[in-house]
Amino acid sequence: MDNVDTSNYIAAAGSITNLTQVDQRTSVVTHSNHDEFLKFLRSIASLCKKRKWRVLKGVLRTKRNHKYFSMADQTGISVLSVIVTHSGVPVDVVREVLVACPSTTIRQDQYGVTPLHLSCLNGTTSEIVSLISEHDKGQSFHILDYRGYSVLHYSVEYACLLVVKRYTSDKTTDSNITDTIDSEHDDCINIIKMICSEAPYLVCVSNKDNGDTPLDIPHVIFDEYADAIPPIGKERLCEISEALRETQISMYRKKKKEWELQGYQPKESYDSDHSETVATRSTGSASASTFADSS
Repeated sequence: MDNVDTSNYIAAAGSITNLTQVDQRTSVVTHSNHDEFLKFLRSIASLCKKRKWRVLKGVLRTKRNHKYFSMADQTGISVLSVIVTHSGVPVDVVREVLVACPSTTIRQDQYGVTPLHLSCLNGTTSEIVSLISEHDKGQSFHILDYRGYSVLHYSVEYACLLVVKRYTSDKTTDSNITDTIDSEHDDCINIIKMICSEAPYLVCVSNKDNGDTPLDIPHVIFDEYADAIPPIGKERLCEISEALRETQISMYRKKKKEWELQGYQPKESYDSDHSETVATRSTGSASASTFADSS
């Protein structure tokens, strides 16, 4: 898997904090309501950037501002998109938008990206993922962007790159920082398991860029940073891969049962001791033990 080029997504999601870029993108928009919306969007982004969550919550609770929740700029960026792009946003802030505008979670921007895509791409919490999932009854889990990426693709990639950051950056020598990252890693695993539980088939969905599935991502990250990541980091990548592999195995067993009921014998088999598929790695089913063996 090539490194996913997220520049367009970052530009779309995070550019609202860059007033110059926003002005350039929206200079052709002259409608007064839209102008007001862009001004409101910039103010929301500024509050998020400064982490003034209490003030932001008050702004979102003001009923006259609710009309903006269903609007978007010309690239499809909405109020919810901007909010969930910022890490550390309290779940109560997200809830304020969802209550006032229920349909905003499934809005796609010009790249086919939903707010949950952006949230997972930039690092989110299991609380927020759970809130959005409960709100739209899991619809956001099943939406692919226009490049074929799912929320699971982005969640897995973020989790893997967080491991790289934890074990290769000079800035992560501070114990407070490492504890925070370790805690975030654990929550990333929870998010991955949550998505797999609601939409297990996503582990095998290939993107349109290079055909990679979420299962491929930990292996590619491992190969790219094998010399830089210590054994403990490889174990962390193994945890991510294992969560995905368990879902794949569960799906296989369910399908195998269906085949047997229909009188068919599946071509693939699993080792009873290790629960590993005989299928090749090219199918996206390589064992997580690959990391341990390589370390």
